[in-house]
Amino acid sequence: DEAMISAARGYPRSASFASGRLVFCDLPEIPNGIAVSSARGIQDFGVGLDDDDAIARQVGPESERLLHAIDAGDLLLFSTSNSYFVNIRNNGLLTPSNFAPVLFDRRGASSIRPVFVGNGVVFVESNGEAISAAVLDGNIYLNWSVRPLTDMHSQLIKSPVDLCGPSLTSEQPEKYVLVINSD
Repeated sequence: DEAMISAARGYPRSASFASGRLVFCDLPEIPNGIAVSSARGIQDFGVGLDDDDAIARQVGPESERLLHAIDAGDLLLFSTSNSYFVNIRNNGLLTPSNFAPVLFDRRGASSIRPVFVGNGVVFVESNGEAISAAVLDGNIYLNWSVRPLTDMHSQLIKSPVDLCGPSLTSEQPEKYVLVINSD
């Protein structure tokens, strides 16, 4: 047994928080790996089969890199070539037994951190030149889907380097995204 997060193995480049658990991804030694702390504490990464144990898994093919984990009601996972979600919206728990990432789109994300806007998550696609949003769609059954945002305005997007969304604590119903281009 050897720690997958250490000075020898490297440290995660992305972190999030979901269902009271700390989520690490973009691990140098395991590109498609994800580590989720136990429900007992955010420093406890002891894996097991109990509902409060930590989770350490690989998501998707080994050829893709899992870049971002975002709590958007469900846990959204963005890799270099695909978008996944882990359903925690309905029962509110994230456990080793229900950690089952579901592929919902074949568009991946770039290394630029996605932002939560309204009821969706805006991200720069892996091509680095298009911006899309992961949103819940449907009348009776809500499913995640990806909608392109910049198809008609591609001339405004020139190698983005950062995204900024509205304040999460704002009392105003703000829905905007600021895209910072490389130029």
